[in-house]
Amino acid sequence: MKYCKECGSKLGEGSKICNNCGAILLVTESTSNLEQKFVSETVSKEPMSRKKKVSLIIAGIAIILLFSLYKVGATLTSKDRLIDKFQTAINNKDAKAVAKLISSYDKKLEINEKSVKGFIEIFNKDPEKLSVVVKSLKEQSQILEKSSLSKKGTIQDFLGIASDVIDNGIVTLTQDGNFLFYKKYTLKINPVYVTLSTNYKDTDLYIDGTKVGKSNNQDFEQTYGPFVPGFHKLEAKYKNSLVSLDKKNTVLFGRLGTKQSEDLTLDGRNVSFNLSDYGSLDKVELFINGKDTGVNLVKEDAFGPVLTDGSMTYSVQAALPFGEVKTKEEPIDNNEISINLLSNDVTKTLMDTCVKNEEEWIVAFTNGDYSKMTTGSPTYIQSQKAYYDQEKSNNHAFQGKYLGSLFDTSQFHLFQEDGVWKAEVLVREKYYISYYSIGNTPNLQDKNDDWVYTLVYDSDKGKWIVDNYNKDDSFDEANTTEIKEENPKLYTSDWASSGKSN
Repeated sequence: MKYCKECGSKLGEGSKICNNCGAILLVTESTSNLEQKFVSETVSKEPMSRKKKVSLIIAGIAIILLFSLYKVGATLTSKDRLIDKFQTAINNKDAKAVAKLISSYDKKLEINEKSVKGFIEIFNKDPEKLSVVVKSLKEQSQILEKSSLSKKGTIQDFLGIASDVIDNGIVTLTQDGNFLFYKKYTLKINPVYVTLSTNYKDTDLYIDGTKVGKSNNQDFEQTYGPFVPGFHKLEAKYKNSLVSLDKKNTVLFGRLGTKQSEDLTLDGRNVSFNLSDYGSLDKVELFINGKDTGVNLVKEDAFGPVLTDGSMTYSVQAALPFGEVKTKEEPIDNNEISINLLSNDVTKTLMDTCVKNEEEWIVAFTNGDYSKMTTGSPTYIQSQKAYYDQEKSNNHAFQGKYLGSLFDTSQFHLFQEDGVWKAEVLVREKYYISYYSIGNTPNLQDKNDDWVYTLVYDSDKGKWIVDNYNKDDSFDEANTTEIKEENPKLYTSDWASSGKSN
C-alpha cells in the first residue's frame, strides 16, 4: 500500500494526486519502500526533547569556550607578547614589572624591584641598547620556533648557527618547561660576581648601600655575588679615631656570570717618618691632629692611613738632653717626612742665644775683652779674638750699632753628630756700622748680612752656645721672626780713639 509522502494518507493504486492533501506524486514506490520511508520520516520529525537540546547547547558552548581559552592561553604564553611586555616595562622604567619578567640561571640570585634598578639604568643611559636587545630576543624567538618545527634539529643546533645573537645579548629567551598545553618561555639574565679589593684592614664594603663585607687585612680581596647585571654603587669606608676615609664609585656589572674586579683603594697613605738626623733615641711619640697615636717612631717609623693633602697635621714629642720637646703641628703633605725635633721653646732659645751672642760680640770686638762672652764655644771665642787682633794690627777700626736679627725659622735644623746635639740657624743680622782705617772719619751705613750659625748643646753648662758661622744666600723672608734691639748702643773700637793700633 502506498501513502502520501506529505500527509501520510493512504493512496489508491496508481494515484498521482493525494485525495487528502492534494500533493502530486511524481515517483511511484513500492509499498514496502514507502512504509520504510514513512517510518523514517515520522521518526525524524519527532520533536527533540528539552534535555537533549540543553545538552547539545552546552556541548557547543564548551567547544567554543575551550577553543577560546586555547587561543587566549596561546596569546598569554606567546614569545612575542613576552618580548613586548619586557620592552614596555623597560620604557616605563617599571622595576616591579621587569622583576616579574626576568629570571636567572643562578638560583641564588635574588631578583626584585630593588635589584633590577641598575639593570634598567643600562637602557636609560643608552636607549639604543634596548632596540639591540629586543632585536636579539626576536631573533632568538625565530630560532626557537624553527627548532620546535624541526623534526631532526634541536635548539642547540640553531644556537650553533646564531651563537652571536645569543652570546651578545644580556637577556636570553629560553623555553622553560610547559604550562598546560603550551610551551612556557622566560627571559633569562646571567648572574654577575664581583671581586672587591681595598688597601686597609677593617674597611667596610658596600654594594648599593648594603654592607657586603669587611676587610680583615691590608691588600684585601674578596668575591661577592651574585648580582643582576647593570649599574651598581660601590663604596668603601674606613674610620678610626684619627681619620675617616671614603671612596664611592658607580660601575657597570658585566654579563655571563663573569667575575669582574673593582678597585676600592682608599686615598689614605702610610707615611714614613725619618729620624735619621737624631742618632740614637729611646722614644719619639707621634701625634696626629693633636692626638697621641701610641706609636714610638724609634721602633715603628711608619703610620697610616692618613691623608697627605695637607688637611691633617703631625707633631712629635721626645725627651732630649735639653728638655722635653714637643714640636709644633705641621701639615702632612708627603708620603715621607723628615722629622725636625725643634719645638717652639727650643727655637726661641736658639734665637735668644744668637741675639745675646751679637750683643756680647759687639762689646768684645770694641774693647778686646772676650772673657765675658758667655754664648760662644772656646773655638768660636778664639776665632773672634783672632779676628779682633787682625783688624787691630791692620789699623782697622769699627764703629756701629747692633739693631737686631731676622730669623728664617723655616730653615732651622736640629741634629745629632758624633753624640753631640747641634742646631743650624739662618739669621740676617742688621747693623748700622762703619769699618774704617784709623785717622779717617767713620761713615755709618745700614748693613745686613746673612749667616748660618751652628750651635751646640753644652750638656755640662746645660745650655746652647754658638760654635761656628758661615755666609749664606738662601734666606727666605716668607717665614721669619725678628728680634729688635730696644735701645741700640753705639760702640767704637777702644784703640781707635788713641789713633794707635799697638
